[in-house]
Amino acid sequence: MMASGVYTFAESEKPTVNAILLSQSGVSPTSGASGTPFTFHTTYSNASGNAPTSALLYIKNRSYPLTYVSGSYSSGALFQTTIPLPTGSYSFSFVFSDTSQVPANSWADPFAPSTYAGPNVGANAKPLTPGTLISPSHDEDPDQLNTN
Repeated sequence: MMASGVYTFAESEKPTVNAILLSQSGVSPTSGASGTPFTFHTTYSNASGNAPTSALLYIKNRSYPLTYVSGSYSSGALFQTTIPLPTGSYSFSFVFSDTSQVPANSWADPFAPSTYAGPNVGANAKPLTPGTLISPSHDEDPDQLNTN
């Protein structure tokens, strides 16, 4: 989703760099029975005050659109979605884009390949500590730093 590499601008074109920041991301509740409505939320900030052109939640490689709730795009706008989930253990991440910029700008929270843990769904599902990250080991993803 996020681009990297060389971008060549035309003579009259100038780059615009407007940082996107996602913060205070989470899910509530962190556990529940099958069918429980879970609210996923994050706060989006864009240095230029632009609205995102795309605001998505990812759960198990499936995307769900997020809805603007309140706040300022420049200082922090709350986005969320509420969805019921069947029994299972889940992880999630957020990806926002602002394609009005040259070049286009995207931001993930957390940074891939990490994801946030939760929610746990099912009878007697155990709650999780909010903000718990799941990061693959070096053996699972060789791009990860090997600290062994």
